[in-house]
Amino acid sequence: MRARHFGVIAGTMSWLAIVGFVGCGGGEEDPSGSGGQGGAGTSSSSLSTVTVTSIASSSSTGMMVDSFIGQPCDADTDCGMPGENGRCLLPTDDVTEVRVYEDAQPGGPANGYCTMDCMETPDCPADAVCFNGLCLEVCGWGSPTIQFINEEIPSDKCHGRLDVACYNGTINGESVGLCVPNCGTDAECGPGRVCDARAGYCVDTARTGLGLGEGSCEREDYDTAEREDMCAGVCANVTIGEKDHFFCSQRCGFGGDFNLDQDCGGLLNGICRYYPTGTGVGDAAFCAGACSSHDDCSYAGSVFCQNVADLYNDPNVGVGYCGPVRECPNGNECQLNGRICIQTAVGPHCLDEDPNNPGQPLIPLGAAGLGQGGAGGAGGAGGAGGAGGMSAGGAGGN
Repeated sequence: MRARHFGVIAGTMSWLAIVGFVGCGGGEEDPSGSGGQGGAGTSSSSLSTVTVTSIASSSSTGMMVDSFIGQPCDADTDCGMPGENGRCLLPTDDVTEVRVYEDAQPGGPANGYCTMDCMETPDCPADAVCFNGLCLEVCGWGSPTIQFINEEIPSDKCHGRLDVACYNGTINGESVGLCVPNCGTDAECGPGRVCDARAGYCVDTARTGLGLGEGSCEREDYDTAEREDMCAGVCANVTIGEKDHFFCSQRCGFGGDFNLDQDCGGLLNGICRYYPTGTGVGDAAFCAGACSSHDDCSYAGSVFCQNVADLYNDPNVGVGYCGPVRECPNGNECQLNGRICIQTAVGPHCLDEDPNNPGQPLIPLGAAGLGQGGAGGAGGAGGAGGAGGMSAGGAGGN
C-alpha cells in the first residue's frame, strides 16, 4: 500500500455542529416557517500548509471546467491523457493526504480518486487546487440550494459522485469547496477492507464506538472530544426549538438517487438527512438512522421515527428514519398535514398519523409511548462550531 503525508481539512475539532434537516413527506422543510433556534458560533480550520494562488471561477452548480481530477479510477491510466501525469488513489491505499479529522485513520478512497502531483495551484487543472503536493478537485459549496432530500447531484459538482462530498474549507484565508472521498458501505471498499465511518475511507479495521442510531453522545460533563470518542463516526447535534439533540452519526453527501446511493450504510441502515446551514446539494452532511418503531429513536428526547415511504419505491426499505419533531403547539394540535398530536414519554409531539386508522400513529410507539419509560430528555450545551469550514446555525423545523 502507498502511504503519503498530507494536510487535514477539519483540524482537531469535529463536526459537533448545530444543523438543519430536511423533513419527510417530499423532503420539504416545515411549511410553517418556524425553524429551530440558532446556537453556538462557527469556526473554520485554516489549511495553513496549503499553497493556493488562484481558484477557478464557479458556476451555480459546480466548476465550469471538468477535468479528470476527482474522477473514479482503477489505475493511473484512468486519470487523464498520456503525458498528463495523472495518479489514481486506490481503496487499498493508506492515504493521509485528505483527512477531514485529524484523528481519522488513513485509508483509501472508495472507487478510487484521480489526482496528480503539483507544487502550486497553477500546476493543476483549472478546477483543482494544489493541496500539499496533490491536486484536489474544487466544488461550489452551498450550490445548488437544497429543496428535496433526494435531489440529483449536478454532474459538474465533484463529477456527480455519490461516494464523494463537497466540504467547505478555508485555504490561506480564502473559502474553497473541496471534493473529498466519503465511503458509505463496506461494499464500496472491495475485498479485505471496510468503510470507516469517521474517516470516510476504506480501511483494514474500522474505528469502534456507537454506530449510526445506536445511542446518544450527550454527556453534560463531556467536552467535544469526549463526545466524539463515544461514536464510531461523529457526534451530531441537531437543534429544534430550544432543544439540542446529540446522537452518533456519520458524514454523507447530501442528495442523489436513493437506489444508487450507499451513504449511511445504505437505505436499510440510514439516510443522508441533516445538514449545516448553507449546505447545498452534494455537500457534506450527516446521516439519520433507519427505524421501524419510535422506540428505535429513543436515544434522544423529541427524536422519533418519521415515515418517508413516498420518497422511494423499494419495499425492502425500513419504515422510516429517526429525526427530531416538534412538540404539539398548545399541547394538543399539529400544523402539518398528515401529523397528529400524540402523547409520548417526553410529552405531546406531532407524529405521522395512520391514514387507515385516524387518531392513531402510523408507526408503533414502542417504549416511547406514554407511561412506558422510553426516551430521556435532551440536555447539554449548544454545539461547538463546525470544523472544516462547515457552517453552523439554526435548524429547520419539522
